[in-house]
Amino acid sequence: MKRTLLFIVYVLLSLSGYAQTANNWIRQMAMDGDNLWLATNAGLVKYNKLTGEHTTYTRFNNGLCSDDLISVTCRNGKVLVGSYDNGVSEFDGRVFRNYNRYNTPFFTNQSFEEVLYDSDGNLWLGGLYYIYKYDGIAWEKYTQPQALFSSWVAYSALKQSADGTIWFCSNGPNFDGSLGCITKDQEVKTVTTRYCDAYGLTTHSMAFCVMTVTARNCSIARIARFPSTGS
Repeated sequence: MKRTLLFIVYVLLSLSGYAQTANNWIRQMAMDGDNLWLATNAGLVKYNKLTGEHTTYTRFNNGLCSDDLISVTCRNGKVLVGSYDNGVSEFDGRVFRNYNRYNTPFFTNQSFEEVLYDSDGNLWLGGLYYIYKYDGIAWEKYTQPQALFSSWVAYSALKQSADGTIWFCSNGPNFDGSLGCITKDQEVKTVTTRYCDAYGLTTHSMAFCVMTVTARNCSIARIARFPSTGS
């Protein structure tokens, strides 16, 4: 753990000159072998921890969905990024495949605070009001019933536990600090609402996910399924 933290500090210090020069915010990072992928507000950066070399991918030069990125994850050589303003991109090492509201009408918004590959290779996206899943053929979306009655709810964290359950956190002014999960049977379960109040925390903004918890007070809201090809 200590070595991991020291390495992260080293990488951030190594990149500090680059980040300041480009006026970047490094919002999230993901490790894939020798490469560290950084989601910034000026594009996607690949940093090689062995050579110190970095490569920047942008919308104009490489077909990235947007330069204003807020989330990133990796699996088996593929990289998935979520943007603030124009959907998501999946990178296979050669080209970017983009999904947004214009080529995927299933989307209700363009901002995705969290992205995830599950153990089966499915794509999961945390957005406004909904969580989206893509199995390579069709999209599905899920939400908590309470979210539909809120002025806004953003799903800000997605994690998969060993049994295949997808855990999520959501933030919102009227549905604060919610923790829930999507089971292998595709049921959306609300573990607890107003999590921060229940456990004495001082903020209603959750940016983490608890992996060992028993679901209770459950409510189900599976929405729909539509095909999509992306572009």
